[in-house]
Amino acid sequence: MRASSWNASCVRGLALGCALVAVGCSAQGAASPDTVRIGIATAPATLDPRFALDAASVRLAELMHCALVRMDRRFAPMPELAASWHWQDPYTLVVRLRPDFRFHNGRLVRAEDVAATLRSILDAKTKSPLFALFRNLQAVQVRGKRLLMLRLRKPEPGLVRKLGIGILPRELAQEGAHARKTLGCGPYRLVHFGEDKIVFARVQGSGPKRLVFFVVRDATTRALKLARGELDLIQGDVPAYLLPFFRRRGLRVVAAPSNTFTYIGFNLRKPPLADRRVRKALAMAIPRRAIAKALFGGLPKLAETVLPQEHPDGVQVPPVPYDPQRAERLLDEAGWPRGKDGVRFRLVYRTSTNLERIALAEAVQAAWRRIGVAVKLEPLEWGAFYARIRSGDFAVYSLSWVGVADPEIYFWILHSSMVPPAGANRGGYRNPQVDAWLEEAKRTLDARKRRALYQKVARKMHEDFVYAPLWREPVVAVLGPRIAHYTPWPDGGFRGLLTLRLQSAPPFQESRAAAR
Repeated sequence: MRASSWNASCVRGLALGCALVAVGCSAQGAASPDTVRIGIATAPATLDPRFALDAASVRLAELMHCALVRMDRRFAPMPELAASWHWQDPYTLVVRLRPDFRFHNGRLVRAEDVAATLRSILDAKTKSPLFALFRNLQAVQVRGKRLLMLRLRKPEPGLVRKLGIGILPRELAQEGAHARKTLGCGPYRLVHFGEDKIVFARVQGSGPKRLVFFVVRDATTRALKLARGELDLIQGDVPAYLLPFFRRRGLRVVAAPSNTFTYIGFNLRKPPLADRRVRKALAMAIPRRAIAKALFGGLPKLAETVLPQEHPDGVQVPPVPYDPQRAERLLDEAGWPRGKDGVRFRLVYRTSTNLERIALAEAVQAAWRRIGVAVKLEPLEWGAFYARIRSGDFAVYSLSWVGVADPEIYFWILHSSMVPPAGANRGGYRNPQVDAWLEEAKRTLDARKRRALYQKVARKMHEDFVYAPLWREPVVAVLGPRIAHYTPWPDGGFRGLLTLRLQSAPPFQESRAAAR
């Protein structure tokens, strides 16, 4: 790691030490035995499921709203409000509802509520950001209190995966946005929505009776509040430099592999990156495991494909080995020998100004320097960086696909018609065979055939080194002494709270731990 990243880590560590001195060892009064206090970095913008786009909104909204389906831990759709579904024909999905779901005011959830929610998303007057997700939905027809027919403009086998949208009562769905006052049919009802605190009370299920989410924007402050017993759990936005602090305090750090895929993207339109051998060499020169350990505490799990291997449509492919000697030979074969200055060619690597992203870029820069590739780093503020990447104005960049569960992402990022601004084929990848596989996969309702097609696409993408794969960023949670058991959900959400178990922890024990 270069000096700038090391200095940044030192500054953060010093800040943490100073903060410990400043706050002393005081601990807040003990929480109610049935209440769990969770620290989050950002407040949700809304709890109306039709407008929830940011991670905090999506993750908290799913605690209070029920949906037709939810994704299980293996990223397969499982029924929630829906009792069953089947395709009547390639254009018509028939959904039957369960009879036992109620809104928090006691009224049974009916098919007309689901229809009203979906219709409001499709209504231009609503201005729901989810409109694009459902633009292929032509009509929602109610066939009784518990039966729906969803009619499409063209076949879309992946529609079921999109039905994880929270359902509102018809009377609310027919109105405008309900960001802070809304009614759900999920396991928790909303009690309070403030700037710095959101409170839920359990309606059904076996989770804690009360959940209190405290908005604590600074990572170090969240760590201190957890150590002092003011919080019971923090999840997400856990910087690697805080991990030793948590372990010294006896706080448990748990991590789960996520479906967030981190990669390095290439511009395939012109030399040298137009040559597959060059892209393969660059991928083989990255010591992924060493970087993950040095920068992220060894928590990321190395990954090869966009969809996890455990996904129903996932596939196992050979891992990209770390082999800088082989990488050098590939570059020689591709016609890029070292010059008198030892440099084969030069690249500009664009990244955001996030410190961890910069540290990653510096580590890759050092690795590629060893095989004769000179890299100039260009950190940009997020808006400017993302605009450049979306427009294809880059040679190399690093990003993550967050929360990927639908195999149709391969069409979005690989099909030749999806070059920006139409889609996210940012590198300009073109392969007629891959296009044909993707088009067939979008048409077929045969799950086995569809899976086989997407697996072919994933293998070919890996073989062509469209990306240099890095890892799956873990979902990291840190548990206070009151938490007996908690398993993070792969998408970074809080559904693990529904099965969380508490244990008693005397107040003096928390204070003594903070004083060590």
